[in-house]
Amino acid sequence: MPSSAGSECPSDDDLAAFAEANLDAGRVASVARHITACADCRRVVGALAAAAATIPAEHAEADVARGTRIGRYEVRARLGEGAMGTVYEAHDPDLDRMVALKVLKSGVWGADTGAAKQRWLREARAMARLSHPNVVAVHDAGTFGDRLFIAMELVRGTTLRAWLARPRPWRDVLDAYVRAGRGLARAHAVGIIHRDFKPDNVLVGDDGEVRVTDFGLARSGKEDDLPSGAAPATDARLTHSGALVGTPAYMAPEQLSGSAARAASDVYAFAVALYEGLYGDRPFDGDSIAEITEAKRAERVRSAPSSRVPSRVRRAILVGLRARPADRYATMDDFLDALARAARPSRAPRVLAALAAGGVVTLVALARRDAPLAAEARAFASTSLANAPLPCTTHRECAERHGAPWVCRTADHA
Repeated sequence: MPSSAGSECPSDDDLAAFAEANLDAGRVASVARHITACADCRRVVGALAAAAATIPAEHAEADVARGTRIGRYEVRARLGEGAMGTVYEAHDPDLDRMVALKVLKSGVWGADTGAAKQRWLREARAMARLSHPNVVAVHDAGTFGDRLFIAMELVRGTTLRAWLARPRPWRDVLDAYVRAGRGLARAHAVGIIHRDFKPDNVLVGDDGEVRVTDFGLARSGKEDDLPSGAAPATDARLTHSGALVGTPAYMAPEQLSGSAARAASDVYAFAVALYEGLYGDRPFDGDSIAEITEAKRAERVRSAPSSRVPSRVRRAILVGLRARPADRYATMDDFLDALARAARPSRAPRVLAALAAGGVVTLVALARRDAPLAAEARAFASTSLANAPLPCTTHRECAERHGAPWVCRTADHA
């Protein structure tokens, strides 16, 4: 890919190796010269370096044994492991309940261990004061040796990503995301930013409820101290084919440029994830982090595949994908309101069905339920347009042509 420096950018593998100090010695000098002149590659290397530094190999820790006490909690079983730590099922003897206990790895804090731990504890305790049915409840946080832990509501179920692996009606997908969005909105209302929203951080419980987890806790403890141009990318990885996986795919352009996350950044990540959930692919095309980042800045959203998702829903999502934070929805609630309006069934099919049936009985029945629509239908039936093709593409176009927006044949016009 040509760069802003005028030369071909190094491959993703070379950038990743450079960031992790594993690049062949013969290539280091040339890649370093390129990065010095190329802002895009400099940002990519910054993101990859942050990711590589998140969990140093020497800090890999053995599992906590069954029966170990962490705070007042007794470990019962290991549930899984992520970039930041390991999650266990544990028993809370004081309240006689099972909890999910996330124990962070000791290597995530870098040199500024004390300040980072205190910041993390403050955020965890702020989360403990947040109560919402679409947010995983945080019960407690504390220290375990030189490590930190957080005790959370134990949700039996799966991640939203796994839930989406099976084909589902678009309305079911939208409903799941809207419920997750309500959790985000509530967190924003009390000043909490997620920073890392993606389908992996949303749980779909066996009870059918959708809950967002890992608010503000998936970041590196050094995020606030990243150098200018570097981006916090705790899960950033490139496959051998160069495909992007993990957090950067959902990051807003301002985050990828190294700016602090804000509510608008969560709005953007939510829009990326929702687009992916509805259409089966992410909105921005590219074979590398740099290409996808450039597509985000230019707002080059890929064409939507053929689907039953109304075009007005896509248009609502596109507002959330604007490159400039000020051009997105002002709040998560505004985004959810726009989606609710876009997903509302159109009244046009009811009118067209009445016209197709033809007959006074149908019109009279419609009049009893919806007098204004019935009046429009009778007026239309008396014109020469009744048997004419209906080529209009929008309600506005129909109104301009015929003075009757109900003439539109397509149900998903806005």
